[in-house]
Amino acid sequence: MRSFIFIISSILLSACINEYTLDSNFPTHHIHSNSAKVWVLNNTDDLKSKKVSKLKAYRKTYTFYLNGTFREQELIHLGSDAGLVGHYRIENDHKDRSKLILDFKDSPSEYYEIIKITNTYLELKSTGENPETWRFKTLKPPVL
Repeated sequence: MRSFIFIISSILLSACINEYTLDSNFPTHHIHSNSAKVWVLNNTDDLKSKKVSKLKAYRKTYTFYLNGTFREQELIHLGSDAGLVGHYRIENDHKDRSKLILDFKDSPSEYYEIIKITNTYLELKSTGENPETWRFKTLKPPVL
């Protein structure tokens, strides 16, 4: 009798699980390193793009924090309050592709497909009329 109750209870509980209650297997720790992580825009597939500065100090950076916030700023302003801020989130679409959504505080939201992510490399593809692929790298520690 006990095993019958256990089996029925298991079936009823498992029936309550759907795709929205399961956590994604996306490695979110790569985005924020369980604290904060700075990503520097290294290059793009559009050679005429003004998003990648020829001067390294003026390259675009994104700092993603564990609490779901981010800051976009130039590398030269890193550590200051300069730049745009907002919240980010990662969602999976029905084709199991991961999307990065940047909800800016005072600007329209931006949407990117995450093509590849490792601990030191991030590749995003913008969505919209003129999709563009961005490649980011993390800051490297100093060599002594």
